[in-house]
Amino acid sequence: MTFGYDIDIFSFTSITFSDRLYDHSQSLAYAIVSQRIDCSSRPILFIAHSLGGLVCQQALILSNSIDGLWGISSSAIGIIFMGTPQYGSSLASYREKLAKGINIVHTANKDMVGALHPDSNDVQRVANEFQSMLRRGDLSLNVFCFYEGKNMNDIVGKIVEEHSAVLRGYENCSINADHCNMTKFSGHADGGYGLVRSIITGWLQEFRDGDAAANKSAISATVSGNPAWLGSWTPGNFCFNRTANSQSFAQGCYTHGENFAFD
Repeated sequence: MTFGYDIDIFSFTSITFSDRLYDHSQSLAYAIVSQRIDCSSRPILFIAHSLGGLVCQQALILSNSIDGLWGISSSAIGIIFMGTPQYGSSLASYREKLAKGINIVHTANKDMVGALHPDSNDVQRVANEFQSMLRRGDLSLNVFCFYEGKNMNDIVGKIVEEHSAVLRGYENCSINADHCNMTKFSGHADGGYGLVRSIITGWLQEFRDGDAAANKSAISATVSGNPAWLGSWTPGNFCFNRTANSQSFAQGCYTHGENFAFD
């Protein structure tokens, strides 16, 4: 499934960024639940672009604390961040560069700018809590961070620099595109497509291998000398084969571009 939201998230005058982020994250979480009524144990893999990465982080935080959403965090096997500003200190420059380079910010709201200030705790709290959950083992999932390899233009440069887009301690790689185009692939021969696809297929293979090992262990387990089945689950065909526009799963800023598909 894909998930998009209002890209003009900077123009609200009465709702803080953190409140708006919470709203979008909650909508994402319940949208996922609604798609999994008949397949609640199916593994989940997130692909998030730009601020969509923060939406996914907040959704996973919510799923770990709300009973009705718990299946999301327990089923998540990985998340791919694509140009997501991971640290609060980078968000102020992120907003300014978006305003100059893409011209999607129509009004400069003082409350909004304050929420994205380097000293603001609003968004940094989400990043800190998400990373703490990873370290504590509350979330057991793979993480990969892609960062943009090209400047938007000579004036703006990169929207999210490498040091901001990379979570410390996790694998990362550049994509030879700017912030807008890093999720837009020309086809199967596109180098960026190959990179992202290799991460996805690798994680899914690890999941299948682990599940197969669990099944083998379950079959050989015994209770009072008799074989016992321990309720493990064998996944069916699970692959990305749905074409979407550049609103990759929880896309943050852009709604137009070349189609892409993972198959």
